[in-house]
Amino acid sequence: MKYEKGRDIVDACAADPDLLVRILRSTAENHNHDASTPTEERAAVACEDLEAVMMWRGAQGVDAILDTDLPFADEFHQSWPVTIHGCDAFGHPVVAERIEDIATEGLARNMDKAAVLRHRVQIMEAVGHLKRREGGRRGYALYKHIWVIDLAGLKVAHFTGD
Repeated sequence: MKYEKGRDIVDACAADPDLLVRILRSTAENHNHDASTPTEERAAVACEDLEAVMMWRGAQGVDAILDTDLPFADEFHQSWPVTIHGCDAFGHPVVAERIEDIATEGLARNMDKAAVLRHRVQIMEAVGHLKRREGGRRGYALYKHIWVIDLAGLKVAHFTGD
């Protein structure tokens, strides 16, 4: 689905109803808004942010990414394993990954940064789908997940490129 500048916000959020809530929450944090910021200003910035996100999602084909067999998927998941361990007592998905299990040479063999990003977006969309499904089963919306990142194996070279 392609999004065009100026589309109605309600229509734009139809693919992911929780997107508006996430944008509103992140707008306050990213732009240092608090209760003293005029509502009109917060709303205008949120609309701009939402439009930018929807344009990016449209350009990347994010709304259909869960139904897409991405190239080199097996190699990606072997090179960057991410596991979902069910949900906690409140229904929040529990996801884990280990830095030392990421095989960058496997990723670089057939994928550029854009291809790796698409695989990561697919993972995030899958977690979002799980939250919506689990929330529907429980009868309330889930906005959070638990993402455990084991930093074992992290080296200074990961930051410096050396």
